[in-house]
Amino acid sequence: MIVNFISGLFPLDYPAAIISFGLSLALLFIAFLFDIQTEKIPNYITLPACLIGIILSGVFTPQEFPVKALFFIILLFVGIFMPVMGVGDIKLLMALLFLSGVFETFICLLLASI
Repeated sequence: MIVNFISGLFPLDYPAAIISFGLSLALLFIAFLFDIQTEKIPNYITLPACLIGIILSGVFTPQEFPVKALFFIILLFVGIFMPVMGVGDIKLLMALLFLSGVFETFICLLLASI
């Protein structure tokens, strides 16, 4: 059941999706460990992940890149003007946005708000 859910979120039929999925899981796990220990997510984790996500998104899914960039700007302004989350959490969501997609980022945001 979990495999069907994951394959619905990430279509694992091409290499870019597998790379993005693996990077997303690794990023979330490392951020989780830092957040538990220090209650902060350092820049040296989120910013390189965001840059790698931008490059992968621009190369493998250029048709989705403008939508991701628009959602990136919206997420940035909401995070700045409505401080309901920490800045590290917002940077982590931005990295996940470019690594996975808009729908998956909404799912993560909804699950985090429960």
